[in-house]
Amino acid sequence: MAWLRSALLLLAVVAASGVDAQPLRKVSRNYVLILTDSSGLTNKQKNIDFLQAALSSAGQYFDVVVVGKKQRPNFATLLWNADGTGRYKGIIMYPHLEGNNALTPAEIGILWDYQAKAAVRTVMYGCTPGPLGFAKAPAGATKKKIYWSDDAPALLGSPGVKAGAAVTGAGKNAVSITPGLAGRPLGTCNLYYKPKKLTIVSPCTSTPILMVATTPAARVVGMKIR
Repeated sequence: MAWLRSALLLLAVVAASGVDAQPLRKVSRNYVLILTDSSGLTNKQKNIDFLQAALSSAGQYFDVVVVGKKQRPNFATLLWNADGTGRYKGIIMYPHLEGNNALTPAEIGILWDYQAKAAVRTVMYGCTPGPLGFAKAPAGATKKKIYWSDDAPALLGSPGVKAGAAVTGAGKNAVSITPGLAGRPLGTCNLYYKPKKLTIVSPCTSTPILMVATTPAARVVGMKIR
């Protein structure tokens, strides 16, 4: 099950809440949306096949939508039905389209609005520190044990998640990763949109979920953002 273990790495879980205490919108379908770009279909390092395999193994229906310069989905109609109900109960993003200038500020706004109004979470892979609310920290490839943080059980609300429990093994059973999210918390999640030289600054609280055992201190490889 190496591919399933790999699917847990380098992720950020975004928790959404209602806006202005408005009633939450219902989601009409048991579907998850995978957002990717052309590299998610062609690049071996960024291929989404492991996500598709994990969802299929769990019996979860999903749609894949590719975002590119010539492939611009209408996010409003993609996410919402005509009757105002939502179309997806979750969103997975790989690579991190919000942080690599693949989405416009307007498109990001529609995604965030959907997450809040439908109480839908987004899982993002391949993120850099700034958009996740952390200052940059030196990164280095390592092959060490991955384990759940002390806050993970409460944050994820799953009886199968135990603080300190290993997600991957060590030595030959370890997964080779490059943790680089050990910098100080910023209190804001910052997206820099290069074409317009615009920085989107949003207050956020980032809490580690997955840690990797490194020297001299543990490093963060997965977190929850609110």
